[in-house]
Amino acid sequence: MRSIRPLTALATALLLALVPALSVQAAPPLSGAISAATALALVDGDHDKIAVQKVAVRSNISEGNVAAFTITLTTQPFPIDGVVLTDVLPPGGPWTVSGPDAGPCTIGGTPLTLTCDYGTLGDFGIVVTKTVTISAPTSNPNCDTLTNTAHVVVAASEEETLLANNDSTATISVRCGRRMTGGGSIFTPIGGVSTRVTHGFELHCNRNDDPNRLEINWSANGVANNFHLLNLTSASCSDDPAITPNPPNSNFDTYVGTGTGTCNGLPASISFRLTDAGEPGTSDTAQYTISGSCSLSTAILPLTFGNQQAH
Repeated sequence: MRSIRPLTALATALLLALVPALSVQAAPPLSGAISAATALALVDGDHDKIAVQKVAVRSNISEGNVAAFTITLTTQPFPIDGVVLTDVLPPGGPWTVSGPDAGPCTIGGTPLTLTCDYGTLGDFGIVVTKTVTISAPTSNPNCDTLTNTAHVVVAASEEETLLANNDSTATISVRCGRRMTGGGSIFTPIGGVSTRVTHGFELHCNRNDDPNRLEINWSANGVANNFHLLNLTSASCSDDPAITPNPPNSNFDTYVGTGTGTCNGLPASISFRLTDAGEPGTSDTAQYTISGSCSLSTAILPLTFGNQQAH
């Protein structure tokens, strides 16, 4: 049996006000965060102590993007002892926990588990909510569907018997293996002269996937220049609503990235934007900014020769 706590005059009045409702009305299951007034109406013999709700921050993401789930605990209007939230985390990571109530939370163990030990929550007539967010970048092990379940328990002395709300599962669809390939030429003014810049590449939307290659060649003032990508430092694939590929062969058409490498054998860095506007490639575009041992800066320009394809 749970221990009896001394009641204040206010708590006694609240309990006396609740008694008629408790004797005639059963509680429907809780479903997520609820208001104090709703919680007071749902009390069923003090046996439905707590509910957990887990939701995906974004339900559809691409491999390499951050997966995030928000978890919310909601108590009934009583002091609840021994509240512990746990969550066995999916493969990938590293997972981190954040949010206004993440203070008592840790991530560790095998399998990797989130544990938030909240101890005693609430009081008579007081509903308490606790919210945390767990997040991690996705990778190959997370492809297709990322499923995760949060679980909450209370002390055995609470004699909780209505357990339908103590688990909550959410899923995120993870699109994997996307990449853009191709190459071609754009013409940009350098020193007042229209200059041909050629490029060839194979780049993955998840920068950790291999291979990631990018070569750019141009001549200026009689000097031949070559940029060679060594490290892709960021990658983002998205669908631009203004681009309507014909035929639409992928769920993205724009690749934006940054990286480091060499220009003429010396250190250089690059930011770039590539698009696939469908076949035959004449509406595809490229843009580069190279700095370091050499420099090149272009506007967003259509390909004169070549083709770029999103897969």
